[in-house]
Amino acid sequence: MAITLPHGVLFRGAAEGRIRKDLIDKHQIESVIGFPDKLFLNTGIPVCV
Repeated sequence: MAITLPHGVLFRGAAEGRIRKDLIDKHQIESVIGFPDKLFLNTGIPVCV
């Protein structure tokens, strides 16, 4: 499974930070790949998969 998200999700705290920590603690994330901006049509921000 892959999820495409903006880079900001990797650094925000509060609820997103707790969710991210839980996913890491439960070994649910195998890797994170960062892509540059404008990779996807009509998307001007960098994303991660």
